[in-house]
Amino acid sequence: MMLTGFMKIMALQRIGKVVPNPNKHPATSVLMKAIRDAIYIVNGSDKINIGNVLYDKFDEMTFDEMFESNPDWILKQVRRLCPEPEIIKKNLEEALATFRKSEFQFEGLPVLTSDAIKEFRTLIDVHVSKGCLSDPIGVSLYRAIGYQKLN
Repeated sequence: MMLTGFMKIMALQRIGKVVPNPNKHPATSVLMKAIRDAIYIVNGSDKINIGNVLYDKFDEMTFDEMFESNPDWILKQVRRLCPEPEIIKKNLEEALATFRKSEFQFEGLPVLTSDAIKEFRTLIDVHVSKGCLSDPIGVSLYRAIGYQKLN
């Protein structure tokens, strides 16, 4: 069974509800971005094309620099895919291992509480393993809705 994009977002929101509020823990937003990037992979050719435009038009800015400073703009310009379960699982396991480290504690509060780790494990062991977060193989979930011309 495949989840719709809405259901994928709901899976992320379940983790978001059990991690500390971003106002109380500075690493929360970094964690949520890491989870997003573990599940949604930017199309390689889009990354190259946008990187070339940014380099030419915006004083040699790179794709990664723009993604860091203005992720919303970048995410509107690129196609993203949700890869096979094995890749998502590997990416999420790496994020889990990274954010469980003690350097992601703030005033004694870990960014991954025991409830968050439990949700994370459920996401990985149940939903990812079943392929619920992966795109169907061979099916393009994108269509062109317009083209942007940068002067």
